[in-house]
Amino acid sequence: MASAIQVSRPNMRRSGIFLRSVLLIYALVILFPLLIVILPTFQSVQQSSQGILSFPKQLNFSNYANAWEQSHFLTAFRNSLIITGSTLILNVVLGALASFPIGIRGHNRLFKSSFYVFIVGLMLPFQAVMIPLYHLMGRVLKLTNTLPGPIFVYLAMTLPLSIFFFTQFIRTIPPEIEEASVLDGCSYFRMLWQIYFPLLRPITATIVIENMIFLWNDFLVPLLLIDVDRLKPIMLTVYVFFGNYSNEWNLAFSVLVLSALPFLLLFLVLQKQFIEGLSAGAVKG
Repeated sequence: MASAIQVSRPNMRRSGIFLRSVLLIYALVILFPLLIVILPTFQSVQQSSQGILSFPKQLNFSNYANAWEQSHFLTAFRNSLIITGSTLILNVVLGALASFPIGIRGHNRLFKSSFYVFIVGLMLPFQAVMIPLYHLMGRVLKLTNTLPGPIFVYLAMTLPLSIFFFTQFIRTIPPEIEEASVLDGCSYFRMLWQIYFPLLRPITATIVIENMIFLWNDFLVPLLLIDVDRLKPIMLTVYVFFGNYSNEWNLAFSVLVLSALPFLLLFLVLQKQFIEGLSAGAVKG
């Protein structure tokens, strides 16, 4: 018995060393893209033009100040905040309103068909509708070079996924809650916002973070709809540092780091709800 224990201990040590080595390699792979983004922010223009992976000879913290000023960061941040925040609020409200009857009346043929119609929106690539969308937003609705333009486009792009998540989560809620609410004389609108919506907090946090990643970092929709500098979001301001004869990679990456900070703070605040939302429905109680 003692010899078996002595034999197993070296095996356990080797397994522990192997596991730590795998985790270390995985951590380095994950951190490498972060290193690519952060290193150029401390380089000079000459050094960043020679290679963004070279370590800076001295730390140029002035890159952040120059990027802030030349990109008009506060204006771009305000535009991104308006577009992203408005889209997220409308997305959550409309997504919950649409998902509630589908979730509690999934057996109804009308609601079941509506659910599949929304799911089709997940399969439609944006590139396939770019030209008709530009014609609709520009010549018909006159919403190019306005902030509501990209908000409406983003809302149409993100609603299908939100409705899918909300519906699947609502279906895991016991039907007895609805029955008790009806017996208490609760209307369906009040039932949604006072009883069901607080239960949707984990999946709501997941939807907010998932959509914010896309909305905050998207480049294609603003490029298609916005030409006016005062209305451009953060991602379009990176264009300022690229010209025909010179590229200021150090300042462009500085803007990207500054733009990532709000999302990082939001994730730290909502990380518990985010994890709960991802695991929701895995075990039905």
